[in-house]
Amino acid sequence: MSVEVICVMYNEEFLAPFFVRNYAWAQRVTILYDLDSTDRTREIIEAAPNVTVKPIRFPDGLNTTIKTELISKIYSRTTCDWALAVDADEFVFYKEGEEFRLDLEGFIAAHPGYDLFKVNLFQVYRHKTDQDLNPALLPAPQRRHGDPDMTRGFNPWYIKPILARAGLGLCWSEGCHAIRGADEQTYNTCPEILPGAHWAMADPCFCLERKLKNRVTRISKYNLQRGMSWHYKDLNAKKLVAECAAHRDDPLLF
Repeated sequence: MSVEVICVMYNEEFLAPFFVRNYAWAQRVTILYDLDSTDRTREIIEAAPNVTVKPIRFPDGLNTTIKTELISKIYSRTTCDWALAVDADEFVFYKEGEEFRLDLEGFIAAHPGYDLFKVNLFQVYRHKTDQDLNPALLPAPQRRHGDPDMTRGFNPWYIKPILARAGLGLCWSEGCHAIRGADEQTYNTCPEILPGAHWAMADPCFCLERKLKNRVTRISKYNLQRGMSWHYKDLNAKKLVAECAAHRDDPLLF
């Protein structure tokens, strides 16, 4: 059984070491690398032995439709048995007791007969007891606290159908939050949902720069005209710092 991980990256120097660490088990990691990046992202990802870099460039900043179409195209051409479509701040894993497992082949093998798996990407934050992030360690165990309610805010959008058997002919919708023109009944979807962690707000040490410098300023006119990237509207440092502070006592998620 083989799995290809697919991701688009722009200025992810901080998260890239955690990303390649989390997906080191995969047979192939295909990273669509935005040539407008200005940091050490490419240097970091190219050092990983299972990473293939495919350079891309958006015509007018981040275009979510183009991004998702590129991911779907890589999926359609995969020679692996399965494909996992994730963002640079999305870490998928599963647990056996207290042990964190990253090699999704084990989970897939334990749930035979299914073609599609959903992942519950919990929003994690730095708890008051957490240590500084260490790229030499597995990412998931370092941030285990956050919002347990996946029914409020934008949390429902982060239960995503992103682990797919090859050859289904599917195309993801924008952000890979759903399958375009399909529902759960279209594919043989496993009822058990994989856990995962969404690190967009995992630590103030990187999230402010990443969001304010590398996201807000990169939104294309296309996205703005269509109401995409709405979660970046009116974002500022004061709001981000307040959000991080409000979650320092969050419960343990996994």
